[in-house]
Amino acid sequence: MTIRRRITINASTDNTEHYKIGAVVRLTGLSSHTIRVWEKRYQAVVAGRSATDRRLYSQAQVDRLLLLKKCTQLGDTISAVANLDDSDLIKRITELQASNQRFSQTDTPSEPTVNSIAILGEIGHLTDIAHVEKSKHFEIVFRHNSADTQYADCMDDIVEHSPDIIIIDAPSLVQSNAQAILQMMEIAGPMLCIVIYRFGNQINLSALRNQGVQLLKAPLDQDTLTKCLESVTRYGWTDVAPTADSGLEKKPAPTPIFNDEQLTKIASLPNTVECECPHHIVELVRGLRAFEKYSSECVSESTRDAALHSKMQLETALARNNLEVLLQEVLELEGIKL
Repeated sequence: MTIRRRITINASTDNTEHYKIGAVVRLTGLSSHTIRVWEKRYQAVVAGRSATDRRLYSQAQVDRLLLLKKCTQLGDTISAVANLDDSDLIKRITELQASNQRFSQTDTPSEPTVNSIAILGEIGHLTDIAHVEKSKHFEIVFRHNSADTQYADCMDDIVEHSPDIIIIDAPSLVQSNAQAILQMMEIAGPMLCIVIYRFGNQINLSALRNQGVQLLKAPLDQDTLTKCLESVTRYGWTDVAPTADSGLEKKPAPTPIFNDEQLTKIASLPNTVECECPHHIVELVRGLRAFEKYSSECVSESTRDAALHSKMQLETALARNNLEVLLQEVLELEGIKL
């Protein structure tokens, strides 16, 4: 049996990219609870530790978790494959795929994913909390009902339960509350954090939103929280952002149909009809081109950021191309030749 020992990583001397558990959750689609169980019970991977004793995972460990996940999806138990080398995992995946090739994915029933939830604050008054409790997709593993919840007091419980989702009722989002929530996200690494608030300034709201917090303005309509949670489980956690191997960066962007000189000429042409459509389309195309260029040059701090920027560039290029084709039709209709 392969023994994987915990290592301490010195970020100042190690240039290898490492991921906190929250990032690993998003990259692999595994819950933080599953990752911790695989590590603690089976030593499938053993995270390194930062100087502040927080889990850090290498790219190789992320790749290994993806291999293990694939094996379990194809029918193996984690206990059967946890201690296989990566090369043996790849061979095992090939064997499982070959043995299952006569069955389509739609013919193979799958167990519903159950996501663990921690609830902080006095949100028992929400009528759809009962729906969440009864849902087969969720399990409430920790609950702290108090109108004046001190988030720091709950930190140990949150870390211990490692919930996939944290729901917080914060009627007043003052700076100290926002900072405590961000600290909780960093330490616990949930896949999703939902904050229900009544009052909050834009600085605090933006700080939370920029870190992926889902903000819901109270009072909530019936079933708002349930719909928010179900939309996440329906489309999967990995849809939050593309991973580095999503393949989007391999798709070529459409070549521009018009050059800058042609667009300037179109924008300056008088219209043959009482219509400003050519001018408006030119401005839209120019704006999309600018954002397309911006996306290609924007600084990426990780492979996940790079993949997201690649997706933005591609989708913007496709939108730009659609408008350029439309502009061709408008020019033809008005009899304008360049």
